[in-house]
Amino acid sequence: MRILITTGIYEPEAGGPAIYAPELARGLVRAGHTVKVITYSDKAEYDFDSEYSFPLMRIVRKGKLLNYFNFFRAVFRELRHYDFVYSLDWVSAGVPVNLACSMRKKPYLLRVGGGYIWEKYLQQGKEPVTLQEFYKKGLYKKYPLLFSFIKNVFLGAEKIVFNAGELGELLSQYYSLPKEKVAIIENPVPELSLEVRRSTPSDEIIFAGRFIVMKNIESLLEAFKKAGLSKETTLTLIGSGPREFQLRALIGELGIEGRVKIEPSMRREELYKRIINCKYAVIPSWTDIAPNQVSELLSLGIPFLLTRENYLSFKDSIPLMIDPHSVSDIQEKMERLEKKSEYEKLNKALESIPSSHSWDDVVKEHLTLFTSLQQ
Repeated sequence: MRILITTGIYEPEAGGPAIYAPELARGLVRAGHTVKVITYSDKAEYDFDSEYSFPLMRIVRKGKLLNYFNFFRAVFRELRHYDFVYSLDWVSAGVPVNLACSMRKKPYLLRVGGGYIWEKYLQQGKEPVTLQEFYKKGLYKKYPLLFSFIKNVFLGAEKIVFNAGELGELLSQYYSLPKEKVAIIENPVPELSLEVRRSTPSDEIIFAGRFIVMKNIESLLEAFKKAGLSKETTLTLIGSGPREFQLRALIGELGIEGRVKIEPSMRREELYKRIINCKYAVIPSWTDIAPNQVSELLSLGIPFLLTRENYLSFKDSIPLMIDPHSVSDIQEKMERLEKKSEYEKLNKALESIPSSHSWDDVVKEHLTLFTSLQQ
């Protein structure tokens, strides 16, 4: 098969699709298929781009309308050489893909792992809500044009792949998606080959991800300030994004500059080498559907404090989760993990979570799905 993968973000940027796209592409190439990836990017090329086993095209961001046009033009041109498109983004890449495939009469599939309108709502400074609350309260109705665009992209797809069954059920309800269009492929728990292994944990707490409202980093900073933690305990934010200026300002306002620092985004293996011996990672998002990061932390044996607003299939096995609405709850959970008994209890529970869903499994599930298009 000849497969064109499109994505809105790509490494070295932080975020699930940035990790998912190259891993899936590598697996498909190993299975004997022809793959090319098209992505938006801040730069036209990075030094490591030549290391990939597949061609990569970066569309440099220059402004929303121009971005859409350049992405559409690239997809339309490349479609001559490919059987179908698999898009890991359903708006910034999905809208151009929908138009290009319609004109070329080629099929496309989507992978959905979040809530675009909900994230836009949060970025506009509105009262934060979880993804489920956003739809149940009817807040999506305030974005009729965008909702219509997304529904059109969804209904134009041959298949829509969700990374969690709960997310598929939620969006199917509001976007009126036919059951035959919906597929579920859960995130893998990958085996990461690092030169270093986890040893004695340090006193460093880590957040790694995009600096956006959805990640709820402000609540984490406020909780860290209030928590009765050891003076040696530090917090490091690793990433980049539009909220960086506000986060730096908040760190100053809270007077925690000496214990909190910000480091730039890193490629995946660099990141995990950097944090392999941290005390634990925190994922305080308003909602994090089925974060790839959780799977990788499990693989590396790094404990984590996760938002309870997640759709992970094994969330009932996680003994300690946080309420994203409550700074005091985040504070209390961080204080609990200062106790050796609570920390060991969390580690033991996370170690018992099954990790049998590999990248090879994910590639095979995709190939089964892709093959069904040609029958």
